Amino acid sequence: MKQEVEHYSVTICGEVYSLISDEGSGTVGELASHVDSLMKQVSNRMKSPDQKKAAVMVALMLAREVRLLEKTVLQNYQKSEYLIDLIDREISAL
Repeated sequence: MKQEVEHYSVTICGEVYSLISDEGSGTVGELASHVDSLMKQVSNRMKSPDQKKAAVMVALMLAREVRLLEKTVLQNYQKSEYLIDLIDREISAL
């Protein structure tokens, strides 16, 4: 069953954004808080904070995180396939 979309307002770096999402308010709030934290970290490290550049840097950081998680998922899948095959061979040998 598909969840209904809800309207939310989140604040990131002092800017209020109106969002529509089928995620729960807790999830939307957590994600917005995470992005806000990353934006502040990146902005604090920049010589002259520029929101647009900070947003691009945060997007790249999150893309890298997604890529690493995808690699981990693939490795775990391959490992589980190997173990299933190994177990099947051991059972067949009994």
